[in-house]
Amino acid sequence: MNQVSATEELIIDLSNTGSFENILFELTNIIEQSELQNKNIKINFGDLFLDQNMVSDLQAVLKGFGVNLKMVYSNSIQTKLAALECGITVSGKKGELKPQKVSVEAEEESKAQDNLVDAMNKVLAGGHEIVKEETLYIKQTLRSGQRTEHDGNVVIIGDCKAGSEIIATGDITIWGILSGIAHAGAKGDYNATIRAFRVNAIQLRIADLLARKPDTAELEKNEKHTQFTPEEAKVTHGEIVIYSLNG
Repeated sequence: MNQVSATEELIIDLSNTGSFENILFELTNIIEQSELQNKNIKINFGDLFLDQNMVSDLQAVLKGFGVNLKMVYSNSIQTKLAALECGITVSGKKGELKPQKVSVEAEEESKAQDNLVDAMNKVLAGGHEIVKEETLYIKQTLRSGQRTEHDGNVVIIGDCKAGSEIIATGDITIWGILSGIAHAGAKGDYNATIRAFRVNAIQLRIADLLARKPDTAELEKNEKHTQFTPEEAKVTHGEIVIYSLNG
């Protein structure tokens, strides 16, 4: 049964809806019956798969009601990526992760992504052993206002601009410049690391430790460079330290 939370967050659970047509039907009914017009909502899709066109169509329908979709909860990496492409904050916290059947093509793509992730980790981490966790793979630049949250590792092929935010329970690896906010080991893992071609973040967090970089002038200057020595932020003696990985 689809539900709307009674809290101010207004979370709509569509995880058992099924087809995209049913999603639209149930969502419009919930909005009308619960009088959600002109309000902010969050939707839990659970294991359901939505591509970018579906998410975009969903946004258009909600816009017609004056409803703003603030966050998408999903266990599907594909749905998370589609939502992120549409500028929506994503999270995997709602619901439990369940085994999913995947096509041969999706399985091959997943293997190729895993190989690329392993190669990046080897370059950025200098051969350090990487703990195997579920990895969210994003091939795009995160712009200001975009936020992604994942239970596992996050790998981004692209820059993370100032004003963007990444939260991961595992490691964060950026194949580019990290200028936003990054929080690795979000569930208390002090062994988590943050790696990038340039760690130039406004704020870094590992577990409950915090480090800030107030020099915005240096941040803007560094973003203009085209070549960098990869860097890694990790916890050393109870504080976050950034190391140069120059081999």
